[in-house]
Formats: sequence, C-alpha cells, structure tokens
Amino acid sequence: MAVGSFLFGPTHTLTTIEQAARKRNYATLLATVKEDSQTEFLRVVNTFLQRSVDVIIVIAARERTWRYAAELDCKTPIVMVGGQAQNVRNMSYVSVDQAQGARLAVRHLNRLGHKKIAVIAGPSNWTDAQLRLAATKDEVGRLGMSATYKYGDWSAQSGFEIGIDLASTIDESGITAAFAANDHMALGMLSAFYKCGVSVPSDVSVVGFDNVPESAYYTPALTTISQDFEQLGVAVLEKALDLLENSKVSHTLVPAVLVVRESTKRRSKQGQK
Repeated sequence: MAVGSFLFGPTHTLTTIEQAARKRNYATLLATVKEDSQTEFLRVVNTFLQRSVDVIIVIAARERTWRYAAELDCKTPIVMVGGQAQNVRNMSYVSVDQAQGARLAVRHLNRLGHKKIAVIAGPSNWTDAQLRLAATKDEVGRLGMSATYKYGDWSAQSGFEIGIDLASTIDESGITAAFAANDHMALGMLSAFYKCGVSVPSDVSVVGFDNVPESAYYTPALTTISQDFEQLGVAVLEKALDLLENSKVSHTLVPAVLVVRESTKRRSKQGQK
C-alpha cells in the first residue's frame, strides 16, 4: 500500500482501508512515497512483493503516481484509489465520484439563482482536482452560467489570497457565489471575505468540497460536498478481494453527497447583478 500525501482525503482513505482490512482479518503494510520519485515508488513495490503481499493498493492523489503504477510489470493485483488520471487505462480503481460532486455544487448554486460564480480549483497535477474542474466547467456551460477560474494549492492560505483578490472586485464583477475545490481553501476565502467586509452568504454564497469535520463550525457553517470515506474504504477492500478471484479490470465510484449549511442562500431578484 502506498500513499503520497497526508492531506485530508488521502489520509482518511488510508485509515478506512486499514480498518476495513482489519475487520476481514487482513494485515496491511504501509509505505509513503514522495510524489516525484519513481525510484522510491519501485523500491516500495519490490519490498511488498518480496513479502508476498496478496494485493497492492495505491492511493494515487497525483497524476504521476498513476503513470508509475501503469508501468509496473508484476502479477500481483493492483488497485488504484483516487480519480483516474488522463491517458491511463486498464487499471482497476475505486474513487469517490469527483465529477458528480462538482456538478452537485454547481447545480446547488444555480438552483439558488446564482449565474456568475468564482471557482477555486486545486493543483493541476492532482487527479481529483482535474476531475472536479472539468466537471465544473462542463456543468457551468450546460446550465448557461458563467465562471471566473482561479487556482489554489489546497491550502487555506491560497484560498485567503484568492479571496482577497475576489473581494476587491466583487461589485464590478457581478460574482454572487464561489465554489472552492476543497474546504480548506473555502475556509481561507471565508476569512478573506470577512476581512474585506463581504458578507457570506448575503453578498456571496460559498461552497466547499470534502466536508472536513471542522466545516460545520466555520463561520458561517460551510455548505460542502461530502465524501464517504468509510464506504470508500470498504469498496477498496472489496475490489482488492475480487481481484484475487477475478483479474478483470473494473471501476467503482462511490457517490458524493451535497451537505447544505449556512454559507449558501437564494439570490434575491432585487439583489441580482
């Protein structure tokens, strides 16, 4: 099992996989790998193979990790965990449906009457960020909305810096809502809006992604997209066990869920820009 990051999503995915495996009386071996080191990735895989593991589970947050795994030549089954990377096929994977989650966020804002939104995307080399952004752009176009796109690095600091920039042009831009690709960037944006006197949700509605435990206690409580990591962990283990009996490549997507809280509200007709 390899994991390349200690951010919220990958960490919780790892935890739930280990718990699901333990309930089925399977032991797990863990190794962390630097994102930019194929040599280290191969060394870890070889170590696992020497210990005769039944299945290798790769928590692949970044696109490069998918490519490393695709180049492996071993008979041991491999399960990828995370959104599928572009141009990488013929690998079994399990993921929360990132595209569906992004669409849910955009549809929610559209139903509330928001037609012009800001979007803070995640790092371009993260597969989940790629899938969320592509689905957001597609849904914005399908619903006849317009969007301004900014790019953060998952951190609250990047959300704050982008929020300061957005707040300075909020009146002239006509933006009435914002969708951040994770809750930490949404938190930074909420802080920036507060500092600049932009009221959430009266002036701007805000949606995040992840439903981190703290998001219910942001000010205001954050509307966000929830990823069911317990269900994901179980699905990963089931996929791994299935590959022991059936080597056919297959994919499993765990549904995302919209959690509506206080950071979004309907745009009044007289307040429309």
